[in-house]
Amino acid sequence: MKLLFKTVIFLFVNNTYAQSAIFTERYYCSGKRIDKCKEDAIKSLKTKALRESGVSEDIKSYKSISRSQSNNEFESYVNSNILTSIGGYVQNIEFLEEVKNYDPIKEQMYFELKIRAKIKKYKSVKDPQFVARVEGLLETYKSNDEGDFDKNIKLKITPQSNCYIKVFYINDSEAQICYPIETEENVKTYEVFDNKMHEAGKSFNVNYISPETKKESEFGNLLIVITKKDYPYIYSTPDENGLYVNTFADKIFDWYLSIEPENKNIIYKSFSINR
Repeated sequence: MKLLFKTVIFLFVNNTYAQSAIFTERYYCSGKRIDKCKEDAIKSLKTKALRESGVSEDIKSYKSISRSQSNNEFESYVNSNILTSIGGYVQNIEFLEEVKNYDPIKEQMYFELKIRAKIKKYKSVKDPQFVARVEGLLETYKSNDEGDFDKNIKLKITPQSNCYIKVFYINDSEAQICYPIETEENVKTYEVFDNKMHEAGKSFNVNYISPETKKESEFGNLLIVITKKDYPYIYSTPDENGLYVNTFADKIFDWYLSIEPENKNIIYKSFSINR
């Protein structure tokens, strides 16, 4: 999309840790789809709302994290500590006005969006003592087409403090929650899927993830999130086997960003699966 004209109007209502803002932007689409214009306008408005409310500049691309088009882009976001150094997040958006129209002078379609955004600024900073050791993940796996248990990913997580654990998998085209896992009522569940508090110094093993791909090569990312309290992840849907594992990368990051920094930590591991 080529941005030919943009106007921004904003109004803030001060609060100790939250601010409300009204933003309006207009995009001339230059032949691009109108839904793409809307998507870019929303991302731009969220970025500006965070910046104008005093949130760290590191957050300026936080919505792009969940839409990275390559494994290298995703890795650069995580390794640059964006997820652990940002100072707040967009808590809520209210759509006030949407306009799709044609400008006969410029001979182009344009999209105009007006939103009210609520920005939540964090009250805390990262706890450097709240960590976990992650072991067992290889750099490369051969696609386990046979479903051989011995060829599964063997993940060992040992927290230094009592915590709750979430494990997510993200690649260029999909996102899943690998632990904990809920099931449909008529589907058998297993104790290893259960959400629970994990004790300090006691290792937790996740050995039921099978590295499979239909591509010649697939680059994947495991996100291991530990939290001091239980923050339920409610954005998953069932797969063909009745396991609530399917989700979206942007939902994962929105969930993570909603937790105060002192109550969370994230460990990132990348690997590839080859046929």
